Amino acid sequence: MAWNDPGNSPGKRNPWEKRTGKSSSNGTGADELIKQFKKLFSPLSGSGSSNHTARNIGGVLMLIVLGIFWVSTGIYQVNAGQVAVITRFGKFVRVDQPGHNVRLPWPIEDAQLVNITDDQHSDQMRVLTHDEAMVDVVFAVKFRRADAIAWVFNVSDPDATLVALSQSAVREVFGHETMSIAVGATRQVLATHARDLAQDALDNYKAGIVISSLDIVDVRVPSEVKSAQEEVSKAQNDAATVTTQAREYASDVIPKANGAAAAAREDAEGYKSQRIALATGDTERFLKLLPEYQKAPAAVRERLYIETMESIYSTTRKIFVDAKGTTVNVGSERAASLVREVVEPKPAATNPANSAAPAKVSR
Repeated sequence: MAWNDPGNSPGKRNPWEKRTGKSSSNGTGADELIKQFKKLFSPLSGSGSSNHTARNIGGVLMLIVLGIFWVSTGIYQVNAGQVAVITRFGKFVRVDQPGHNVRLPWPIEDAQLVNITDDQHSDQMRVLTHDEAMVDVVFAVKFRRADAIAWVFNVSDPDATLVALSQSAVREVFGHETMSIAVGATRQVLATHARDLAQDALDNYKAGIVISSLDIVDVRVPSEVKSAQEEVSKAQNDAATVTTQAREYASDVIPKANGAAAAAREDAEGYKSQRIALATGDTERFLKLLPEYQKAPAAVRERLYIETMESIYSTTRKIFVDAKGTTVNVGSERAASLVREVVEPKPAATNPANSAAPAKVSR
């Protein structure tokens, strides 16, 4: 079939025939953009005018206006109580004081305003005490940005850091105290401790913030757990009371027991010394009697017997009764003579009827 043969199929048309519609993918996109750019600046150059001089003047005027506006962005004002930290391409250059100031336009130089006057932050949170009780704490932090350079460069978000550190300090302080102390009259002591902890952390971060004061505004028990915590507090108070009573009893009994033990030890030591002394004395006495005993054993035995009986009867309740019925107290001279009469042998009497009967010992 010939190329110019008519037909409805697009593939049978003449390949050199000019196509219309979307058949060409290399359209006039660039030309259209140039035309639109010319229309944009046509009011300055004159509609449809080909005067190149007018177009150049309009472009120069536009550049001058834009330059003046750009330069004017370098003029700025710093209010009272503020300072401006100037950076050049992100590097610190200087600190401008309050008043009208000039810097190189953005993006060459940039100014970040820092409020250096006293500021305040209030917060409320729920903390857990040392005795596992929950309390709601309301506190306020007064601070100032003492070092603007450190505030801008050292910490990415200094204000958020201050909030986090103050909350952490309050939690730590209340976490070491019981609920009775937390809700008591020691709030100022706890607040001072929390301020010191938060300030130490800020100094470690070099945040450039100085905390003037940290005040505990209110401490209260949450209504949801108030009744349960009151029961727990009552039980803890009872336990503390019993513990105190036990310690008082121990402090009273233990010294007495220690005193009694010390007295018993002293008595034992005294008895020990006494017995040792007696034994030593008896030993020495018997050693002295040994030569005499070796010479006259019977006489020494009899002497020892008499002395022993005297020592025994001198400490007893028994009495002697002689033949005439007379009672003699033990330990008297009469009792000793009776003992001798009983023990010592007597010569035989000539008249047995006139001789006295030996005394009887009554138990």
